[in-house]
Amino acid sequence: MGNESFFSSLFNLDFSKYATRPFLRVLYIIAFVIVALNLVFFLLATWTDAFQFNITVNSDGFDQSAAESADETESVSSIGDNTAAKVVLTLIIVLQSLINLVIVRVIMEIAVALVSTAAAWGRIKQRGLAA
Repeated sequence: MGNESFFSSLFNLDFSKYATRPFLRVLYIIAFVIVALNLVFFLLATWTDAFQFNITVNSDGFDQSAAESADETESVSSIGDNTAAKVVLTLIIVLQSLINLVIVRVIMEIAVALVSTAAAWGRIKQRGLAA
């Protein structure tokens, strides 16, 4: 099973060869690049003030009907130049990226475990037929 090429496994119509492991290597690299690009994009957006959060505040709190009257409301930017908020957001973005990578890795390891189990059952069946 280790000598087979990816394409011979891919075009095997009786599914006796598995293409999961080589394919998952490629998918994991792609997922890693996407998570890294996402991390860089959100960090750049956070530190270059690309995100503008506006909160509508009035005397009645955050009620939707009260927020519709423009004469009683004022707009407050929540992040703006607040470095502490940017640091907290940076930590959240990095943590989320790590969680995303862990989730992708666990799902791929489950796929490999399922394929390995199927291959082992196939070998057990062949030994049973040979005996």
